[in-house]
Amino acid sequence: MQYIVLLSVLLIGANAQLSATRDQECKENESFQTCGTACEPTCGLPTPTFCTLQCVMGCQCNSGFFRRTSDNRCVEQKDCNVAANETIPIPPPATNLTCPVNEVSNECHNPCTEKKCPQKNAPQVNCLMACQVGCSCMDGFVRNNQGVCVKEAECPAIGSTDENPCNLVDCRTGHQCSMSTGKPTCVPETPPTGITCANVRCGFKGGCGMVEPVGCVGCKRQPQCLEEDYCRAQNCPYNEECVLVQVTCIRAPCNPIPTCRPKDLRLIKPLIQPRERRQAGPSCMTARCGTPAGCAMVRPSGCIGSTVEKGCELMPMCIHVNACASTSCLVGSQCVLHQVQCFTQPCDPIAQCEAPIKKPINRRCRSNEKFEPCKTVCSDTKCNEEPRFCPQVCTGGGCVCQEGFFRDNSGKCVTQNDCDAQKPKLY
Repeated sequence: MQYIVLLSVLLIGANAQLSATRDQECKENESFQTCGTACEPTCGLPTPTFCTLQCVMGCQCNSGFFRRTSDNRCVEQKDCNVAANETIPIPPPATNLTCPVNEVSNECHNPCTEKKCPQKNAPQVNCLMACQVGCSCMDGFVRNNQGVCVKEAECPAIGSTDENPCNLVDCRTGHQCSMSTGKPTCVPETPPTGITCANVRCGFKGGCGMVEPVGCVGCKRQPQCLEEDYCRAQNCPYNEECVLVQVTCIRAPCNPIPTCRPKDLRLIKPLIQPRERRQAGPSCMTARCGTPAGCAMVRPSGCIGSTVEKGCELMPMCIHVNACASTSCLVGSQCVLHQVQCFTQPCDPIAQCEAPIKKPINRRCRSNEKFEPCKTVCSDTKCNEEPRFCPQVCTGGGCVCQEGFFRDNSGKCVTQNDCDAQKPKLY
């Protein structure tokens, strides 16, 4: 009951105070506001830019009138400059301004938001969206560090005085920037120096070793991380050294093998295998991949076997895993990657064993010969040849001697009597 009485007393007091405030007399061109603005328009700032959202109770200028600070009265804008002691003078019209070259008068000029020459590491500035009468740069001009309006092309280059000028030069492929006579100049790139184990860091037990490429005796060796130091257990004779030679494997990992070589082998002309003729069309020579397995030639999806139909040619493709590295094919066939369709990525090709594309076989044979579609290494028996073991492996079709005939030293199929005649006589 006491709380209710106290609350009633407070409400009565507040209403009395509000009634007393409302009864106060406002001056000319003013009206009482119970929740007026905290940013009443003044002669110096007719349109406030920022204002807090709070209620201010009291007399405020009516719409179309502005508070004059000299006498604290609400007047029209034309009467703002009547008082001589007005603290914020009315700026002159923009049409009466005299601006420097490349500048024009602007009734809403903002020095902060005006476009300027770019500067290195320039701080981000939050500009107030206010404007004033002043001079702004003309269209196509920006203000430089000296405050002069210039064309954008006349702005100084971004960078400090101690910065390398080559950082601002973009050279074409195969060229690099170099300072020549004090000016940055694009010159051809110098060939990179040879890479050695000094440039390679390995985490394997065997560390790094210089390995000779496959089938290239005496060629320049390349650094490679080794699982073991294979040359440590290799005892080479005097004047010979242990050389690690890379080999081709069916399954990974494919470690090099140690080989003893004469130390002066470097004086011998390298026995480089002839390079295969570059195939026409796209190849991995022109592909640049960032995948773990690099580039590989892949047959498009929907192509069966070693078909030569149009659209089934091998195409370069960036892969993550080379399935042929862990696939073994029978003799006479080769592993080829085939593209497949997947529901998720990455979608690496699968390995398939294909028979090589066979060229048309000439079935016309010479005298005493016949055509054999599945020829073996022992299909032909030479004159006076001793019996030997022959694996039954098909090497393709070809001409062989007919039954009762034998291949002589000249390559002709002759009878046994002819073979006996060619047999050397013993005295």
